[in-house]
Amino acid sequence: MARQKGSFELAGTLEILADSAVDARTIVATKSDLTAQASYDYKYVGMIVSVQSEGKAYMLTGYDHTDPANWKEVGGDAFPAGGTTGQALIKKSSTDGDVEWKGVVLSSEKGAASGVAELDLNGKVPASQLPSYVDDTVEGYLNATDGKFYKDLSFTTEITGETGKIYVTLDTNKTYRWSGSTFVEISESLAIGETSSTAYAGNKGKKNADDIADIKNLLASIQSSISSVEADATAATSAHSVDDLITIGGVLYKVTAPIAI
Repeated sequence: MARQKGSFELAGTLEILADSAVDARTIVATKSDLTAQASYDYKYVGMIVSVQSEGKAYMLTGYDHTDPANWKEVGGDAFPAGGTTGQALIKKSSTDGDVEWKGVVLSSEKGAASGVAELDLNGKVPASQLPSYVDDTVEGYLNATDGKFYKDLSFTTEITGETGKIYVTLDTNKTYRWSGSTFVEISESLAIGETSSTAYAGNKGKKNADDIADIKNLLASIQSSISSVEADATAATSAHSVDDLITIGGVLYKVTAPIAI
């Protein structure tokens, strides 16, 4: 049963600031009394009521004490034992008390050192949260004047050098590494020359190819002219006699003897 209200005298120096029970420990006979409308003269969220028939205590977790869902057993199954640092009680279903301990990630640990990496809209870890060796090839342009690496050919956006990364120039396809103070070429450069250990200059090679093509064309023209002369000579000998004048290849000749081609 609920405790009975009474009256008492207070010292003049004691001021009452709230209308509530002086002793909030309440006892009821059965569990059904927890939700009875007239069981309590004073009630508040967080009050604990003992049930004599069960020998258990229940806490009021909602403003409506007539709702059984607002009563949670203190130390009962609604709050299972266990749990370690970094875990929280997660509600598994809509069933009252169906909870379990689960590990959680604090928002302050996302994308932070000793925390966990985040995922972007594509379900991938952002490059900013990956170690440098995962994304170790950088493309851009090397400015020969200041020795710095840039994202654009206009040398506007500088790329800060990092050890362990490879830098590839998009205009020359050469590769560099960062020494800590400067970009050092690591790709083998071709030496231009005319020996067995050097590469032949492309402009000279093209000129040679053009000259060879011209010579082939000239030889073909000469061969065509020779063939034409042979044809003219053959025709002349078959149609003319000694002392006749004939034209071969645009030149006037006098037949002095039979010609064998």
